Amino acid sequence: MNTRTSHIFRLALMLTGIVVIMLPSCGKRYDSNHAGKYAGREVCAVCEEIMQEEFDIALAGKAKYNIYPVQKKLTDKAYQNARKQIDALLKKAQKDSIDLAGSYINKFLYGGLEEEDTAPLVSYYPDHKDYLVLMQIGCIWRGAALFNEKGKLVPTIISAAQYVSRSTDDVFAGFPEFDCDFHAEIHFFEKGDGHLRKLCIYKAYSWLPDEGITDENTMFWYEDDLYCSGYTIGDYWKGRNEFHENWYATNPPPYDDSEYELLCTNYMKDLQRYYRIRLISPEEKAQIDQNINTIYSSASQALEIYDDPRWDMFVRGDLQPNVCAFICNIALISDGWLSEVFGSHLYKILQADIENNNKLKQYISTLPEEEQQRVLENALGCMSLDLWENKENGRMYQNYDALVKDFDLWVKLQAKKR
Repeated sequence: MNTRTSHIFRLALMLTGIVVIMLPSCGKRYDSNHAGKYAGREVCAVCEEIMQEEFDIALAGKAKYNIYPVQKKLTDKAYQNARKQIDALLKKAQKDSIDLAGSYINKFLYGGLEEEDTAPLVSYYPDHKDYLVLMQIGCIWRGAALFNEKGKLVPTIISAAQYVSRSTDDVFAGFPEFDCDFHAEIHFFEKGDGHLRKLCIYKAYSWLPDEGITDENTMFWYEDDLYCSGYTIGDYWKGRNEFHENWYATNPPPYDDSEYELLCTNYMKDLQRYYRIRLISPEEKAQIDQNINTIYSSASQALEIYDDPRWDMFVRGDLQPNVCAFICNIALISDGWLSEVFGSHLYKILQADIENNNKLKQYISTLPEEEQQRVLENALGCMSLDLWENKENGRMYQNYDALVKDFDLWVKLQAKKR
């Protein structure tokens, strides 16, 4: 786990919780024995960026397509019964070598839940008469277990439950807990015939959902699709860094973290993007991937990047054209941890090295003009992490202009903005 994550982001993520809103029922009669919409089908998730106008239409019409829980406190007997069932499920999964949570966190889960890992306050769905019991381990994992109206556990763990959005078709979309390195990652489950089935996971390192998903206006269902607001990785880091610089330059200590976060959220509104995620067949996704000609698989981008021989060439400063192409691709998809490693290496190979600057500059000039700007801004956003995470560099580069002037690569871009 990256130990250099900003204390500001760490605090914000630790304070982020599931917000449950009580809304009127849509009046749709629920059949607990219904077959799932995707029963017997394999599905994949694909995402496309949309205009704000399309997002706003979906937001205005979401009441027909979402069901929301209310908070309900279990009796002590029901709570202990829930814990007992969850513990039994975890022990059976360990015995059968079943990966419940889809991550390394299972080694903690298999030890059995401590008292603080579950809470008697649950997310209860009145129309369905079922409820989610949250399970949390520190600030690195939050899952949920679904219980039916008779208090019986549905034996599938929702492995991402920082925020859960449930459609009227009984499809759950869950966003995971992050203590750092957050990116777009949404887990899909479906309830049908009284069972919960994992459908697929959408994962991308090029963007992240809005402030870690905090309410039903951030991630919701409309018709058959899931809608999210968020930011590109480059916009997010660049925007947070710019606000950070301005804030600490104009506000004397002691600092008010709550005021900081509120003003920063408002500042980031201008950078907001909007996304629609569709669940489609593997055949449809294969055709889309072929059309887009994706560079990396969404399942293991970071691992593939580190294993790629061009990564070592990049670290050594061997900027052949294919390595320059590799650098540009990483700049466009970098997630939190990768951004810091990538930005640090990029700084080292470009700072005061005119030849390397010229090689990368020459390659970037061959790209379409609007892509040139995206690559440069994203790469600068990664490099600028040192502005506020490294005191020595912070003294050297008091602002973006100072950083840009040290790299001929960005001078033209900065001039164009003015």
